Amino acid sequence: ETHCGLRILAWGFDAVMLPPFTHWLENLIGSKPAIALETGLLKWLFPYASISVIALMEPVESSEKES
Repeated sequence: ETHCGLRILAWGFDAVMLPPFTHWLENLIGSKPAIALETGLLKWLFPYASISVIALMEPVESSEKES
């Protein structure tokens, strides 16, 4: 907020990839179950290891920036 003039309203994560593990799993059971694991359980267990952090933001009013 201080540097960009934006306020974060909500944020989330897309998918968590653990390359050796998910590559092995993809070869073992296929890509659809591996993607489901990356976007489901692994994202829930390790959200800060995700590929992208997604944020919904809005501009901060100029009067709010000054205070």
